[in-house]
Amino acid sequence: ERRLAELGPVNLRAIQEYEAFLTEFQAFKERVRTLEREKEEIEQFIGELEQKKREKFFATLETVSGELNRLFQRLFGGGEAGLKLAEAGNIDSGLLVFARPPGKEPRLLDALSGGEKTLVAIAFVLALAAGRPAPFYLLDEVDAALDRANSERLARLLKEFAREAQVIVISHNEELIRHADRVYGVTMRGGASEVVAMELVADGNR
Repeated sequence: ERRLAELGPVNLRAIQEYEAFLTEFQAFKERVRTLEREKEEIEQFIGELEQKKREKFFATLETVSGELNRLFQRLFGGGEAGLKLAEAGNIDSGLLVFARPPGKEPRLLDALSGGEKTLVAIAFVLALAAGRPAPFYLLDEVDAALDRANSERLARLLKEFAREAQVIVISHNEELIRHADRVYGVTMRGGASEVVAMELVADGNR
């Protein structure tokens, strides 16, 4: 009796409270299991997306690099060029453009001359179109650093490229103008600017 007295009054609602807390505890456990399951599903989905992203990236990289090499050889009359990651396999490491003009050692873009950089940059832009073509391309005085021979190569390449897309070139270069289908010029007449249009035939004449 003394020990019972020490226990104090009996909580007649203890069983009900226990069952209520147990039900709440089981509900929390189920919520935790649900969250863990959803976390695993999200992580799996992210992993699948990352894998698809890598596959798409490397497929595009291979396509653009191959097209860059083809266009580079057209513009330089040989050699090779391409794209590579700064760190092999790491798509976040940055993209490097390398080129080897005929008779020279392979170099990164920064080590090329002004004219070589221009041709590689143009080849790269056009190579991107292999993966995602655009309806037209606007080139603003991209030939400024080119000599006559390289301007001729560029003009012929753009002429072929214009079969699949509209190419608009802003230029003062006679070689590019000579290969254009249509030329628009701005001249001064009577103290005012005037736009002059010329239709060129196959031999480059008006």
